[in-house]
Amino acid sequence: AALSLQAAARALADGETPSLWWGGAAFPAAWLTATRQAAARAHTTWSLETLELHMSPSPLPTEVATVARVDRLVVEGAQLADGAPAGTPVLTLAPVTDHLASTLPPLNLGWAPRSDANDSGDRALHAVPLYAASDRSHLIANVPVRLHGELSLAEGGVALLLSSDQLQ
Repeated sequence: AALSLQAAARALADGETPSLWWGGAAFPAAWLTATRQAAARAHTTWSLETLELHMSPSPLPTEVATVARVDRLVVEGAQLADGAPAGTPVLTLAPVTDHLASTLPPLNLGWAPRSDANDSGDRALHAVPLYAASDRSHLIANVPVRLHGELSLAEGGVALLLSSDQLQ
């Protein structure tokens, strides 16, 4: 069951990975910033400026500070790729086959310093915008994803959403 943000913060402070419905948060961008700051505080050698958001249905690697398990995120213009490498710390998206939008399985959310591969322009990673709702008026963050197949982010209008009227 999803927790309130206060309960999630307590669970995180106790070393647990809370599960929550991020779309139900009053201030989702502020919550994301707080998780980033908490990850930097917990790892004193990490700089806030170098931290990169990771989301994956698989458990995140140990070098990623997992801060929550988020439920009911929606992807528009793409779908979760079948057969993505296990343990990859990023989402892998594929071209949509049947529905314009779909709810993703629960995702592990975490932070880690940007890798050298990403700094040098890892072509396998692409930034997908994460919006608060389907009207796309409030950008929360950009999420690095891997693309599978012939997926065009621009042509497909690919975005991640905390909530969507299309799936209600």
